[in-house]
Amino acid sequence: MKNKTSSIVFLILSILFVLSIFIVVKFSNIPPFEFLPDFIKNALQKPQDNTSKYEVYRLLENLSLAFITAYIVYLIIDFIPNFMAKKKAFLIYKSKVANIYMTMSDIIGGLKMIANVKIEDKKIKVEDFKKLNHYKLEYNRTYYKRYSQLSDKKNNGNFTKGVFNFHQRLTDDAKAISKNIENIIKLPIATKLDYNLLELLSSIESSPFLIYCKQLSQSPIQDKEYTNDAFAQNLYDFIQLQLKLKKYNFRKHSYKFEKLGNEDIIELDQTRERIMENINYENAKFYHVSIEYIIKDGKLN
Repeated sequence: MKNKTSSIVFLILSILFVLSIFIVVKFSNIPPFEFLPDFIKNALQKPQDNTSKYEVYRLLENLSLAFITAYIVYLIIDFIPNFMAKKKAFLIYKSKVANIYMTMSDIIGGLKMIANVKIEDKKIKVEDFKKLNHYKLEYNRTYYKRYSQLSDKKNNGNFTKGVFNFHQRLTDDAKAISKNIENIIKLPIATKLDYNLLELLSSIESSPFLIYCKQLSQSPIQDKEYTNDAFAQNLYDFIQLQLKLKKYNFRKHSYKFEKLGNEDIIELDQTRERIMENINYENAKFYHVSIEYIIKDGKLN
């Protein structure tokens, strides 16, 4: 709240500063520049001596000069140090914000693959995800090839293959997002972050979609078809939050998913099973030769 109040104060003081400059220039003997429009030249005409208008502007000029001095002092001792502190705070948290964005992209990209949505996120409508309102067993495991993409550039050719486990993937990603947001907010320096960013992170953390996803893997209905009429709307709102986060200046790492064909699925399963013969993990996530392995309770997802 302090950051938002500071922004409002700065805006008001800046407007008053501009008005003060206008009054000082108007009361001075400096002739208006020739390139200025006529209405500005007329507005800058100095009042005639020994008139009420002249006395009013003389008083306003004295007040304006005092205000300009105070404004400059305010910039030096308050605004500029706070601005630098906000910039430093954001630099410290840049990697965590980038991780939040990347994990949101993993969720969104995976669900776009399942729903067969191939348009840009900013063009997506609620209707594009309506089919996900009714969960089908075929959604539970989707074999994919996932391309990495930095900022708005085309994918760099790097990819991984794996299995998108609907309930477990959404839960793990949602918990990872919440943990990153919690780590950002709990440290004292977070108070120096931009208020709008903190508000956005709070909106992500409290979004119905994220809250829903965090408990999905514990749901007793994973092996059944079920309906959640709010899923598409909540997912759409979640995408809008990611688009707002995208406006901030950090290294944006996102994902694009595509489904694997039957032959690729068979080959992937054989490779994963061969690697797992030599591994004895209870819970782990790792990559080997561009293939993702996620192990839960000793089982490969």
